[in-house]
Amino acid sequence: MSGIFTNATRALLTRAARWGMLRGVFAVSVRFDSKPEDFLESRLRTIASRDDALSTELWTVTRPDAPAVLSVEQRLRGPDKSVAAAAVVETTTEQEARAVAAALRTALGAGPHIGVYRLFCSLNREDLDP
Repeated sequence: MSGIFTNATRALLTRAARWGMLRGVFAVSVRFDSKPEDFLESRLRTIASRDDALSTELWTVTRPDAPAVLSVEQRLRGPDKSVAAAAVVETTTEQEARAVAAALRTALGAGPHIGVYRLFCSLNREDLDP
């Protein structure tokens, strides 16, 4: 998939916490390459209380002690980059997303990778014919 996706990572994560129920048009993603500090959940809860945060989710590694076995595909092209944890905050506007990203940088420091993305499309189970 070179040339299509850049700096892509893949990981098996489980949603550990969620605040808010609405879906937004913009998403602020937070990626941790190493295990985040213990204060992460409380800092995300504070971000979730903002008026411009429609929903906030914390994702943690599903099997942190699983052996790193490469798939056939990974053996051909090289191993995937993975993550130690992630978070997503959804907003209504790009301006709100950028404000949330700035607040996250202040709250979490320089460790995580923070990006702002616009939703292209969404498909839910309810959208599929039975």
